[in-house]
Amino acid sequence: MFTKPPELVETVMEAVCILNNRKTDWASAKQLLGDPQFLRKLYEYDKDNIPDRYCDLVIIIITMSPSLQTTLLALIVC
Repeated sequence: MFTKPPELVETVMEAVCILNNRKTDWASAKQLLGDPQFLRKLYEYDKDNIPDRYCDLVIIIITMSPSLQTTLLALIVC
């Protein structure tokens, strides 16, 4: 497993950790990724009731990552 993931993976997993009320380090991200129910939990995540503080933190992560902004823009446009 990666000791240090690619930048975009690390950034996205930091946001996922925030949304799951976990520490925002790679060790916590690897624990989430290793959970056999991870994809099911993502699919069933209550996106309509995310606490404002989590949204604020995720927005900060996105604005601080130009490569993530570019990737998200490309997904939106396509």
